[in-house]
Amino acid sequence: TVASARALAVQTGAVVAVSGPIDVLTDGRETILLHNGCATMSRVTGSGCMLTALMGAFCGAMPGQPCAAAATMGVVGELAEARRLAHGTGNATFRTDLIDAVFNLIPAQLDASVRWESYSK
Repeated sequence: TVASARALAVQTGAVVAVSGPIDVLTDGRETILLHNGCATMSRVTGSGCMLTALMGAFCGAMPGQPCAAAATMGVVGELAEARRLAHGTGNATFRTDLIDAVFNLIPAQLDASVRWESYSK
């Protein structure tokens, strides 16, 4: 996945993001791996669309920080999952908790929760 993302980034000159259990973001030179999120995110319709909307918003608000949106989405996914497990709810409530987590997220919470690494292989 990393090699394919890097090749596409080099070919297109774009930042490429691949979401999954580990998110990959690369511009072809630098590659960042994000280790946030939860499996429930893949079982909720609209979470990918939400990530795309966040990426667009973050590109305008934070140029030069392409990982910020994916990091945010992973962290809020974990917050929503913790709430779902604490209350014994399902994926419909999780989706609402995911939206609420984005609304309520503060920068210090993101900074403290994001798990990332620079990938250089």
